[in-house]
Amino acid sequence: MITVLEALLRIHDFDTFGIVLPLFELVDADPREKREAIARVYLRRGFVDSAASEWIAVAQEQPDAAAFVGLAQVAFAQGNAEDALAFADEALSLEPGHAEATLVRSNLLARAA
Repeated sequence: MITVLEALLRIHDFDTFGIVLPLFELVDADPREKREAIARVYLRRGFVDSAASEWIAVAQEQPDAAAFVGLAQVAFAQGNAEDALAFADEALSLEPGHAEATLVRSNLLARAA
C-alpha cells in the first residue's frame, strides 16, 4: 500500500491520497514502521514538512538512531546542514557505529568540506 501512496504523491493526486492514507493507517503492522515508511515517502517526494512531522513523532515515541537519522535527512532537505549534523551526531551517541548514521554523518562532513 505504501507504493500506492507514493505513486499518488508522485502524480499529485492528493484527493485519492487523502482517501488511501487512512486505510494505510488501518494496516495491521507496527505503528512505528508505518510512520517511518510514510516519512521516507514524504521525504522522497519533497513533502519535507510532512516528513518532519512523522520523524518528530517517531523520535518522541522512541528516540533512537533511526529516528535521528530521519531528522538529519529532513534538516538537510530543509537546507540546514548544521542541524542535520547535530541529528546525525545524536544518532551516533545513542547507537555508536550505527551504519546509516555513520554514512549520513560522513556525507554531511564531506559536503561541508
